[in-house]
Amino acid sequence: MELNQLIEFLLQHNINAKEHPDEKGMLISEHLLGNHNVTIISHIPSDFPFTLPTFHLHEREKYGALAHVAWGKDGFADICYGADSYNIDYSRPKFIFLSALSKMLTLLDKSLNDQDFNKKELLREFAGVWRFHISDNTQTLVCLAEPTERFDNLMVRAPNNKKIKNNREILVINSSLNQCNSNNFFMKKLNSKTRSSEGKGIILSLPELPLPPEPNESIISWWENVISNLPVDLQNDLLEKGRLTRTKNFYIICHAKNEEGQVWFALQCSNIKKENIPIHARYFCNWNMNAVTLDVVSKENLLSRIGVENQLSDKKVCLIGCGSVGGYIADMLSSSGVGEITLVDPDKFQLENLHRHYLGAHTIGNFKTDALKLTLEYKYPFIKINTSKSRLLDYCNFEKLTRFDLVICATGNVTHQRRINEFIVQNKIPTPLIFCWVEAYGVGGHAVAVLPNSQGCLNNVFIDNESDEPSLYPNINFIRKDQKIKKNHAGCGTEFIAYSNIDAIQTATISSQLALKVLSNNLENSGYISWRGEQDLAIKNEIKLAHRFYRFKDLMHFIPLACEKMS
Repeated sequence: MELNQLIEFLLQHNINAKEHPDEKGMLISEHLLGNHNVTIISHIPSDFPFTLPTFHLHEREKYGALAHVAWGKDGFADICYGADSYNIDYSRPKFIFLSALSKMLTLLDKSLNDQDFNKKELLREFAGVWRFHISDNTQTLVCLAEPTERFDNLMVRAPNNKKIKNNREILVINSSLNQCNSNNFFMKKLNSKTRSSEGKGIILSLPELPLPPEPNESIISWWENVISNLPVDLQNDLLEKGRLTRTKNFYIICHAKNEEGQVWFALQCSNIKKENIPIHARYFCNWNMNAVTLDVVSKENLLSRIGVENQLSDKKVCLIGCGSVGGYIADMLSSSGVGEITLVDPDKFQLENLHRHYLGAHTIGNFKTDALKLTLEYKYPFIKINTSKSRLLDYCNFEKLTRFDLVICATGNVTHQRRINEFIVQNKIPTPLIFCWVEAYGVGGHAVAVLPNSQGCLNNVFIDNESDEPSLYPNINFIRKDQKIKKNHAGCGTEFIAYSNIDAIQTATISSQLALKVLSNNLENSGYISWRGEQDLAIKNEIKLAHRFYRFKDLMHFIPLACEKMS
């Protein structure tokens, strides 16, 4: 699209624009927004309209604190108008530009002329504004702590060998507020020999989120204003804390709530000699203060992104069977915010399962439970993993089953699963159970949820569809019964069922979906979910498929079990 064509098109819509005299691919236009005459510089990218234009407010320094308007080098102040949310009709590039320009001007008009809107938006995007005050050469802080009620001390651990790559962050922790497990990546890094103590720190809860610093405002002046607006009793306590604490390097981490949750920010303070820490106006002399990048390792900060809001953090799950399906279930439940998982499996991880298991090659020869514990606790900061080398039938025990909120059987051993189902029915176990298995050659997989005091149990799945008599073969399977399914490459003791890593993940997914519904009290009745794959491999291996495979249409849907209540 030629610029002169766009200029002519804009003029037809009462927008007077001209080419930028010094910058190729840019337009300049003037607009009256309320009482403000603003100049907008529009940059049209080379791949426009597939990438939307960017708009910059000329002479940004004239306008002070403005929501959605950045400030940057060379006078370019990018205006954020939500370009990422556009679904572009690229066949009409001129209208795309006009629409983007109009949306940007509407937003800028509100920021300039509606003080309440501007203040609300500045608070909402505090973290984004804060980033503009962070210089390129500052180190990142990683804070391991939950929000505090008032203020508390932080231990500071900084790199002692700057030659080591990926080791530049400064880690700060409050032991009483930290909920990370000891095997987690961040805890390992914190306690590494490549780190040593550096200075002191404090975590401070602000009763109210302040407006972020204005463009070019001194951070220390802004911080002094924040401190002076705190409640008098909190100021007095900070004054006493400052009187008792002296150091050359000091780190301040603050959090406060806005409409969308906790907002965190960090300050790095340095002095040429030990001085009282700058948490009260009396002690600000001689301190240098910089805004720094902060990554927060807390339950609220990390788990809120997956939508669980900590409601699963007090749940306890027992997962019996840590093979291909069980390994992925363990990962999915851990990533979903479940607080504690007990892994049960007596076997070691073998080479032949490498291509269809969650675990990596470095864990071959280790017990599956131990390898999963280390892997999951290293990845997920807040998970607690217990391990057991017991077998499924060892859990035919009232005390063992009732200590959990949910028990998942992922052994694939139908006989053992039927036995534990019989035990829970006969003994009226109040703990929900989920049974899951994957079928051969990628034809499908199943997960059955059995709830206490609900219609249906695993026995419903073992009723012959033709005779209505008890059967040893699941009636929801997609493969017909009485066929040789298992294969072996080396004779006795090496039999296996052929299925892929994707098949294991699919089955783990429906099992985990059921588990989360049970744990969240969003499942009222016993029932099951199946997924159906393709028939090609089964046919190639001369496997006959059941009528259900061809009739099945309830993909990933929950189907209630129909029977009398367990008695």
